[in-house]
Amino acid sequence: MDSRVFPGFTSCGFAAPFLHHNLHPGRSSPHPRSWGTDSTTPSRCSSTSRMHVAACLPGHVRPARKEDFWTLFDLAAKEKMNPLIGSTDNFVVFELPDGSVIACGQVRNGDPGEVSSIVVSRRARRKGVGSKILGKLVELHGAKELNLLTLDRTEKFYTSHGFERCHQDRIPAVMRAEMFLGRFVAATFAPGTELIAMVRPASKAD
Repeated sequence: MDSRVFPGFTSCGFAAPFLHHNLHPGRSSPHPRSWGTDSTTPSRCSSTSRMHVAACLPGHVRPARKEDFWTLFDLAAKEKMNPLIGSTDNFVVFELPDGSVIACGQVRNGDPGEVSSIVVSRRARRKGVGSKILGKLVELHGAKELNLLTLDRTEKFYTSHGFERCHQDRIPAVMRAEMFLGRFVAATFAPGTELIAMVRPASKAD
């Protein structure tokens, strides 16, 4: 899930303070490198991102590199997420034409996979960047089922990318444990919201 227990969302959700579990480098596999980056010309807003889009930023989504580690660290820390990401192997990032990285996200290894660590810089919110990151993650990993935990206020965003709310019994046991803990955190940091589980069935892969 985003930030492991919550979404590390900005325009698309909520950042849980320092509950993002560390990545396990031994379980990580190299991120697919076979796909090219998007055009560096101004990106067009997809129909799935129109709900929150005021203007689209120029830039492209690419695989994270080892040298992006400290940038991802800073992005997470500024959103009060655990910045100890452990590895960049499973991440994708959104890079502006000037080389600045302003957003990131990952799918943790496993089957089903877990969408996690989606962070968008404050200056890039409501400009379609979150949709670009999530869209690329779905493109790369959508052949298998994807799960996530998020707050109910972000449900429409994920639904626009093929996810649907599901009962907690549908998600892996480790995520159910996180959900149990996350509900207590939500009551403290996001009162009035509900932590929910969502799934994107493999059959919905493009």
